[in-house]
Amino acid sequence: MQSKGARVTTEHFVFLLVPGESNRTRLGITVTRKVGGAVVRNRAKRLVREVFRQMCGRLPECVDMVVIVRKSLFGMSAHSVFCEWTRVVGLLCSRAGSWNQAGSRNQAGSRSQV
Repeated sequence: MQSKGARVTTEHFVFLLVPGESNRTRLGITVTRKVGGAVVRNRAKRLVREVFRQMCGRLPECVDMVVIVRKSLFGMSAHSVFCEWTRVVGLLCSRAGSWNQAGSRNQAGSRSQV
């Protein structure tokens, strides 16, 4: 997946996007033990799911998106996670849009850090 799609990095997250096979956006979440114990990891996954639900209309359509939590989200609210995602949603949409326009996955394989 990482070699085929687009990667966008923020302070707390890495977003991996590949063209989806279904007609909707699917979410995958990865939180490693480096982030914290089970309670911390589960809270991070809940926050990611909640923000994904809130942003579903703004995110690119028909893509598979994997969100990797890079750091602990301790002390972060859903609103602060939402704000971090909002800063990169335009970049995510433009990367996903390049697949639809060019019909090529190679153009979307670039990396970006925000």
